[in-house]
Amino acid sequence: MNIDKALLIWVPSRRGRGAGKSFPVGLLYVGRTLEALGVEASIYDVYQHAFGCEDGDEFCRDRIIDQIARDKPQIVGFSGIATSYGWTKALSLAIKEAHPDVLQLVGGALCSTDNLLLTKTAVDVVFHGESEVTLPAFVDRIRNDAKWDDLAGISHRCDGEVVKNPPAEQIADLDEIPYPAYHMVDLDEYFPKNELFSEKFLAHYRGDLEHQGIYESIARKIAGVGNLFPLVTARGCTHKCSFCYRHMSRYRRHSIDYVIGHLKYVIEKFGVRGVGFYDELFNGDMQWVFDFCAAMRENDIQIAYKTSARADKVSKELLTEMSQTGCFNLEFGHESGSDRILKEYRKGITRQQNIDTTLLARECGIYSAVQLVIGSPGETRETIDQTVDFLRQVNARNCSINYILPFPGAPIWKYVEENNLIADHEDYLDRVAVRGGGPIVNLTQVRDNQWRSWADYILYKLQKRCTLAEKDFLGFINICGKYYLKKILPRGLQVRLGKLFARRGGE
Repeated sequence: MNIDKALLIWVPSRRGRGAGKSFPVGLLYVGRTLEALGVEASIYDVYQHAFGCEDGDEFCRDRIIDQIARDKPQIVGFSGIATSYGWTKALSLAIKEAHPDVLQLVGGALCSTDNLLLTKTAVDVVFHGESEVTLPAFVDRIRNDAKWDDLAGISHRCDGEVVKNPPAEQIADLDEIPYPAYHMVDLDEYFPKNELFSEKFLAHYRGDLEHQGIYESIARKIAGVGNLFPLVTARGCTHKCSFCYRHMSRYRRHSIDYVIGHLKYVIEKFGVRGVGFYDELFNGDMQWVFDFCAAMRENDIQIAYKTSARADKVSKELLTEMSQTGCFNLEFGHESGSDRILKEYRKGITRQQNIDTTLLARECGIYSAVQLVIGSPGETRETIDQTVDFLRQVNARNCSINYILPFPGAPIWKYVEENNLIADHEDYLDRVAVRGGGPIVNLTQVRDNQWRSWADYILYKLQKRCTLAEKDFLGFINICGKYYLKKILPRGLQVRLGKLFARRGGE
């Protein structure tokens, strides 16, 4: 079978205006791999094309069907995450009906839903792990009409059953991977030149930054930064949290020379002044980070950057180095203020480490917004109160709160299946795509109305702008449960209550 064209589809993880928009960096790596195989690849970002359309699903289906008829690709590849499943299913079935001979492939974190994809959709093959390893072998066998179903690193159908082959070996030297195929997308669509990231960031976090006394420091670092350009310096992570459904194991890094070269390339070619390092973990190797900061200075690279980090792999010296080379934001993934829940999440980090590191980062001029995941099976009102106390210890003015969302492939998914907590997996994934990190499935032993009230209770305890009367009323609402009250209160009052419960730091 001839393989000379491919259409790669970036499927949003969320539904609704403004939700799920992200840069398809993973597909740009896939596109570069295909180009090396002599395959002409193009990228269709569903979100970019559906934005603002009343009927985005139907609109995108028609556009994709027409593009396949026009370009005649032999392969269509989908990428996203677990909550991209619903849209992937709809597109896959439509493509199968209109173009039955096209091979449909899935890769990226969306592969965690492989059983659903191979039983409920028209997807032919699901790729696990790194496409740079398995995709070339797959294309070669298809071109030579050779058997491919024994390839390591894929799932497929065989006699009506889903077969998951052993994993493929991972790339030992990440420096062998070429830079992403940036030319495959219009960068101006993702990074509008008339928008300033610095203005949006400072406006959104101003209250918190001023409250913590680091507003001026952060403002100087990101002054005039248009957008944060995504770069990858590592793959994998040193740990796997209970709610993580990562499809790549082991922690591997690019060399300092590779990353510096990549930075120089995007700075010179695209005028980049700010970078968001897309790594799951930036500081898995502390010495690497020290060496990276030294190389930034040696090469006179002056950018603002943000990334993610573990709280147990920092020091004052390291944070100072990062701050002085442009780091303005570190995401530690605090998750909880309870040691019991942190252990349940398999974080490998303690509450005190989170406190010490957050305060230390602030002392070094780096902002760290508190990110919480609540609702673990062992969560109780006591552990929620411990989290509230943690927020006070780090002097947080606001925080990001999400209820734990179990997905296929994550360790917590076994608990869900053993307790039959999700009857319809497809419906569940679609509900998460619509509602995001809200209360969707109760994994705890407490009543639903109490469990649902926890996020509002935490924000209520942090509320700084309400009057005393409003605070008392909010406390009453939390005791009763706002979801129950929605059934008995007039719509107008519900709207006013909703504003009080707005989740942007009391704005």
